[in-house]
Formats: sequence, structure tokens, C-alpha cells
Amino acid sequence: PQQPPEVVAGTLNQLVARVAQESDQLPYYVKAFFMTYRSFTTPRVLLNKLIERFHVPPRLEGIVNSRTIQLRVCNALKTWIAEHHYDFDMELTTAVLQFLDSSVTKENASLAQALRVALMKKTYGSSSSANLVRPP
Repeated sequence: PQQPPEVVAGTLNQLVARVAQESDQLPYYVKAFFMTYRSFTTPRVLLNKLIERFHVPPRLEGIVNSRTIQLRVCNALKTWIAEHHYDFDMELTTAVLQFLDSSVTKENASLAQALRVALMKKTYGSSSSANLVRPP
């Protein structure tokens, strides 16, 4: 089988688009991305870029599979939470919870809840607080 091209460089938007691309998600790329992103951006900027990627512009509806891209963004967020939970301070955690409540819940409530529980478990050590910590 043909290997996908190796990523050598790209803008932040291009790198984030590759993390949540419509075609096959490359686990080794996602893992490497989250291990290195802090050398070229901040956790808050990255979260904002993932949120932008989640919201596929209406002009692209029918051209790209927005549902697949949204699931890829959620999968990337799941990986980030699981493997780099130390990035999630109170501000970033609140921003993720707001994103889950305002956007992901509309598309997939059970996925939003699973991400919420994973975030609470990793950042606070308990899934029971997942229902207690609600953004304003």
C-alpha cells in the first residue's frame, strides 16, 4: 500500500486540518502533533483552531463530509485529553467544556458526555465531577 506523504512543514491551519482531515486519520501524525505543538503555538490557540475546524463553513457543505471532520476533531480532542492532560488548566478546561456544551452536544450528545467525563477524570481525578463543573 502507498504511504501518505510525510509532513515536513505547514501553517498552523494546515497542520490542524491534517489532524482532523476528512480522509483517514493518521494516528502516528496525531500523536506526533500533540507531542510537538507547544513549540509553535499555545494550548488555547490550538483549541480555538480545533473549534474552527469543527465548524465546517456552510459553503463547503456537500463538498466535504462535515460529520467526519467533526468526529476527527473529537477524536483528536480525546487523544489530547488522554495523553497530554497536563495542558488543561482551569481556563482551557472551561473553554473545552463550553465547546462541548455549545457545539458537540448538538451533533452527538453521547460523544460530548464521554469527552466531558474523560476531561474531568484526567484533570480532577474523578468522573463524578463531570456533571458538577458546568461552564457559565
